[in-house]
Amino acid sequence: MYCLFFDCASHRKVFALLKSGSVHQYIETSDAVGDDQLDENIKSLLQKESISFQDLSQIVCVVGPGGFTSLRISVSYANALSDQLNIPSVGINLCNLMRFLSKENNPLWIHSTKKDLLFVQGGKWKELTCISVSDFIASAASLSNTFWVGEVIPEHREILNDLKLKEAELNDIKDNLGSFISSQKFTNDILIPWYGRKG
Repeated sequence: MYCLFFDCASHRKVFALLKSGSVHQYIETSDAVGDDQLDENIKSLLQKESISFQDLSQIVCVVGPGGFTSLRISVSYANALSDQLNIPSVGINLCNLMRFLSKENNPLWIHSTKKDLLFVQGGKWKELTCISVSDFIASAASLSNTFWVGEVIPEHREILNDLKLKEAELNDIKDNLGSFISSQKFTNDILIPWYGRKG
């Protein structure tokens, strides 16, 4: 049986089929993914592997952070598929996946959410935290030469460079996705999008 993974929250959208912990089929695109494109990409994976939806036994969906529409669409799709096929699913936060893929131990995870706001986890931020850029700068004096992973806008990348933070390289997701998924707890609970902030 197969595990279906999809991430529509990242800048690069990823769709994968795994069997016995290994990626069998993989699609990556930087295009926006709406209802139709999500379904098309998943059906394309299944067709390439010559299987049907009934061959799926697990679903993994990135539930955030990301754009409101892309999260709503992908999480709704995962919930509908899980319900119709009566199979378990798990929602994962992009933070956990990117920190797992990092070639450096325990990097900061930093994600631009607005021009003046960041999501941060790691170091002094034990929990996922929404923080203003100015507060992050004020708190970052001790972070020089710290490694980070995440998706940031150019203005934030420049700030991170000025603060002497180093962007960590990521291991190939295709080689590491199986071991990441194996550590997840699957349930039949409804997945909920994680937007991380209000307003």
